[in-house]
Amino acid sequence: MQRSHKSGASGRRTDDGQPHAHLDLPVGGRRESKRQETRARIKAAAFELFTEKGYENTTVREIAARAGVGFGTLFSHAAEKRELLFLLFEDIARDTFDRGFRTAARTDSFVDQLTAIFAPPYRVHEPNPKLGRALITELTFTSNTTFRLRFPAYDRIALIGRVAEVVDRAKASGRITTSADSEFVARVVFSIFAGAFRAWLAGPRPVASAGIADLRSEMELLVTGLGPTKASQSGAEKIR
Repeated sequence: MQRSHKSGASGRRTDDGQPHAHLDLPVGGRRESKRQETRARIKAAAFELFTEKGYENTTVREIAARAGVGFGTLFSHAAEKRELLFLLFEDIARDTFDRGFRTAARTDSFVDQLTAIFAPPYRVHEPNPKLGRALITELTFTSNTTFRLRFPAYDRIALIGRVAEVVDRAKASGRITTSADSEFVARVVFSIFAGAFRAWLAGPRPVASAGIADLRSEMELLVTGLGPTKASQSGAEKIR
């Protein structure tokens, strides 16, 4: 007589007779996998609605409904709407700046290094500048403590620290000769990027290549400075 399979999880098989792969995962692994699937649905719903209706006109209730989750589940991933926006771009932000620093490491010119670090965000936000504007607005008015605790990819202090390391290497190689503290220089560099990026996003049709070219011009001005020309120097000497 043919033996029947026992009921229950241990007896569940795929069509080819093999056990289901997820049954071999520990309970904690299945739980984390489920959490990641839920987070992916929430992010997809937020992106769709922010794109369709605009960030300001979308409610948390609508996002939860489209993702098919309850408020409690949604709030376990993001405590408020702006955190949903941060969640949406968190992995992209981390990968974007990592890519920029990798490119900078392969570049000799200090101006080109600074440009390379901050160029990727222009390309990321070119297809959907409205969402980029919403993100930058919320980033501007959120404390860095929040980023460190919940969204480290947006940690300004950590990013400035990485730029300071690039400045240190430029000093050591003789490409720049400033005596200014490297972290201070990095803060100035970040401020130039932040201003340039906001101005670019505010335009009617932001084009990444144009924004990056403007950014490079500003970085070049920072590095070369506003020193007097030889002609003006000789004229000043004659006046004396």
